[in-house]
Formats: sequence, C-alpha cells, structure tokens
Amino acid sequence: MGKILGKLLVIPKRGGRFTMGIEMCCVLTTRCMLKCDYCPMFQHGRQSVIYDECTADEWIRFFEAFPHWLSYVALSGGEPTVHDGLPEIAHYLSNRGTHVRIYTNLLKIETLLRIDPRKKIDILTTYHHGDDYDRWVRNVKELKLARFKFTVHEIESPQMVK
Repeated sequence: MGKILGKLLVIPKRGGRFTMGIEMCCVLTTRCMLKCDYCPMFQHGRQSVIYDECTADEWIRFFEAFPHWLSYVALSGGEPTVHDGLPEIAHYLSNRGTHVRIYTNLLKIETLLRIDPRKKIDILTTYHHGDDYDRWVRNVKELKLARFKFTVHEIESPQMVK
C-alpha cells in the first residue's frame, strides 16, 4: 500500500456536541511531470516511482476499512492527476460522504475533468515557477467554467526567496 498518514480528530460542534472523524493524506503516486528541486519526491536524485502504486480498486478496499469515520481525505502525490484511478477514487470517497481535496499542479486537466464538479470534492492547485504559466492559467479558467470548487496557491522555490 502507498504512503498513508492518518489521525483521529474530535471536533466540537455548536451546542456542546462532539463528532469524530479520521482525516488522512494519501500519496497516490510519486510520479510528476515536473522535477522541482524543492520537492521531496525528487530530492537525492530520485526521478522515478519510489514504491509500487496501488490501483483504484486497492485504494477503495483500503478506504472500506474505515466504514464510518472517514471525514476528510487529501489526495496528493507527486502529481495525483497522473494516477488513472483518481476520478474513481475521488467519486467513491465523495459518494460515502467524505470531504475530498485534491492537491495538483493542474497540468493534466483531462483527468480532473473526469470528476463530477457537483461532488463534495475540492481542488487545491499550485503554480510552480518555471512551469508553463499560460497553460496553467488556461486550466484554472477551464476548471472555473466547469464549476469546480478550487483554491489557487503559488509555490515559491527556496531559490526565489533568497
């Protein structure tokens, strides 16, 4: 199974009631079309997959082990849009009531456009300096036209901050 981090959250609600949920970040793949030198996936000369990737079915079987309390899952990578099963995984989680967030550089938008924008799925996209800015902006606009819920961040490499 891929690299999976999880924690149990106890969240107070209005009126003094509490709710519990498991929040986790799942690295679907270490593959990425960028080779940012500040990214931990590509430090120390690693330019390839550093573990065997799980299929969409394997991820879904893993999530089935959390039948009730899986409240939030972040799907990350490398770049999660290079994993062909991303739409299936995101839809499965959303259909069971889990809040899904996809962290993406937005360069493989065709994978994201296979996701239903009406689902409880949001996208956090980053622009990485040195990448094709015009293409990234076009993809942001296409997501907006498709009515996706998304947040935009800009990544500053350590070299830019000097």
